[in-house]
Amino acid sequence: MREGRRVLFAPALWGLLALLLAFNLVLAVTQDWRTEEFYEDYRATLSELMSVTTDEALERVETEMSTAQAYGLLELYRSEEDSEIKAMLHGQLIDEFGEDFESVISANAGSESIWRSEVLDVLEAQLRHLRDYPEHLIQVQNNVETMKALSIFNKEGSFSSRNIEKTGRDFPTSVELRLDNDFAVTALVTDSLGGYTLLIFTLFLTLQFLVERKRGLWSLVHGTADGRQRLAVRRGWILLLGVAVGTLVLLGGKLFFYGIHYGGLGSLSRNVQSIAVFNDFPWVMPVWTFLIGYFVLKILGMWLVGMAVWAILQSVNHLPLALGVAGIALAGEYALFRFIPDSYVIVIFRYVNLFALVDVPQIALHYLNLNFFGWPVQGFLLSIGLILPLLGLLLGANVLLAARKKPVSRQNSLLAVMDRIRMPFSRFVSRLRLFGMELFKVLWLQKGLLILLLVAVYCFGVLELQRPVHDLYEADTASYSASMQGPITEDVLAQIDAKISEYSAYPPSEMMMSQLDILGRLRERCEASLAARDGRWLIDPQPFAVLMGFQKENSGGQNYQREIAVVLLLVLVLLLSGVFSQEHQSRVTQLLRGGGVLWRKKLGMTVLMTVLVWLLFEAGEFWQLHREYGSLALAAPAQSFDYFAELPYQVSLGVAVAVFLLLRLLAMLAAAGVILLISCLCRKNNLSLLAACAVLVLPACLSYMQINVLDSVSLVKLFSPLEADSTGYIAAAVIGCACLGLTYCRWVRRSSANQ
Repeated sequence: MREGRRVLFAPALWGLLALLLAFNLVLAVTQDWRTEEFYEDYRATLSELMSVTTDEALERVETEMSTAQAYGLLELYRSEEDSEIKAMLHGQLIDEFGEDFESVISANAGSESIWRSEVLDVLEAQLRHLRDYPEHLIQVQNNVETMKALSIFNKEGSFSSRNIEKTGRDFPTSVELRLDNDFAVTALVTDSLGGYTLLIFTLFLTLQFLVERKRGLWSLVHGTADGRQRLAVRRGWILLLGVAVGTLVLLGGKLFFYGIHYGGLGSLSRNVQSIAVFNDFPWVMPVWTFLIGYFVLKILGMWLVGMAVWAILQSVNHLPLALGVAGIALAGEYALFRFIPDSYVIVIFRYVNLFALVDVPQIALHYLNLNFFGWPVQGFLLSIGLILPLLGLLLGANVLLAARKKPVSRQNSLLAVMDRIRMPFSRFVSRLRLFGMELFKVLWLQKGLLILLLVAVYCFGVLELQRPVHDLYEADTASYSASMQGPITEDVLAQIDAKISEYSAYPPSEMMMSQLDILGRLRERCEASLAARDGRWLIDPQPFAVLMGFQKENSGGQNYQREIAVVLLLVLVLLLSGVFSQEHQSRVTQLLRGGGVLWRKKLGMTVLMTVLVWLLFEAGEFWQLHREYGSLALAAPAQSFDYFAELPYQVSLGVAVAVFLLLRLLAMLAAAGVILLISCLCRKNNLSLLAACAVLVLPACLSYMQINVLDSVSLVKLFSPLEADSTGYIAAAVIGCACLGLTYCRWVRRSSANQ
């Protein structure tokens, strides 16, 4: 009972669980760009369509979509000023809807909701799946019969022959399908990130079993009567209970949130094949059965992962080496899971894999039969079938290791090699002066190098640029401006005229009229620029709109600046929260002298780390922009970008962007000052980390979710200069300097008291 209370009721464990749940919910909110108006319209229309057959519902939706397109054509006709184009559109409308086309189209226009078109698209996709799925099942059986007729595939006793027959048996010939709200269940079963956050929780829980090794008490615990087998068995059940709680909180919490956010889970008694993501899921079962099985599978799978990692950690005496071996093993498993195609012979290692139990949607929703000693075995079933045998094997192995593995053993040859490598490194570190030692402490002892590496991976590999914000540029003219990027000259006008002449020769259509209208407006802009002699360029405005991607509230889009604010604040907290608290935690504050000098070194190191993170992020951001959009017109006058059209200063667009990014750096430096004060006030690194997250990261997350209760005390708006003003930056600078002053006073006073 004591071990269970120690592990399961540890504040750090529940703090991590709360942080992971908050992180999941933040992503769940921000990744959904639709508004409540969309879901209200969706649910209202869905309730109407559920009372009719699938074919009738699909006919209604397609009719309304056709009417909506006609209404758009009518609006184009009403707003068109060119008499020739207007006459052309008039004839087209009469041909399709008759002389009284305005009243015919207006009477059938339906809802004026801005989300109506999106609602109809979603419902059409659902209804098409329900209509086409029976044909899909028929096609599967037809493919089976066709392949049976080919001797190359149907050799008696071969794997291919058995695979064909098994596929025909696995997929049903018919399934009862029902239309309902699919959003919540789809979001849960396609959410891979939830599995990885649960993995983080499981690993942290497993590491709690190493407390006696971290504190040098392994020999004492191993020598007690209950310190071997009995303790190991208890820890096995503690791990099961812990991952069960973690699964119910993280995944159950997300399912509960999805149910509220999307307006319910839909009918849980309908078959899972009613939902489009289960198109290749062959086993017919109700949604509620699948959800229960999904949660049980996640609990057992995480238990297995935790037992496997625990076995590795117990096998190696040296703790850092044990952690390294466990990390390498997990990295190898992930590589096998992530990068092996279906066609490879070794594809079985993707299913006989720990990550098959972490990222369940990747295997559960993908039908693939594996060659298991000449017999076809469905990959998902193989992963499930191995769980219980492996759990029994690993539980026995962990108990045996706990009983037989001695805390002290002969010298490890690998550690001897590492010692020889470490000796020159240690001599180099010993020669470092005060500033170098501060860098060593943050980058090496507090894993700052790993954090910076993860930042680089995020910036150059994971960071996804949002869609350009149309408030910042004219979307219709962007592609033409990009194709003719450069100073506006008479040659540019000639290119535009050539395109107008080319399109005018095509048969008249709605699309051609739209293109001619866009080119006409672009020509007017170029003529105005030449007449004013303002030196403006035609540029591709999309990358700059992405870079400054502020989204207005209730616009239905993500706020890119607030998204990166959350990331940058979290990185700064992880890097800097131990700058001052490390001395308290190590209990060396009584030995410190010259507090003012040390404070200045710590401040210099903090500024260096903050600027380094900023440079890494901006380099990754511009690399992504260049990869997506090509060259950026940084040499163009700033007024070439519509947002800077009224800028009174004659500067290049590169200078304007640089000022924009320097304001972001100012916000980061202010946040760093706050983190330093928190670190100076705390006596434990973990406490400093949690406090800094509560003060900086949590308000940023809430603001990103458009929960504005803490906006007034959050720095998040300062990461988006289009939202902030000069007063905000002045206040941030004052707050940052004040925090540094308080940190200096407290640190120097403590150092003086020690002398």
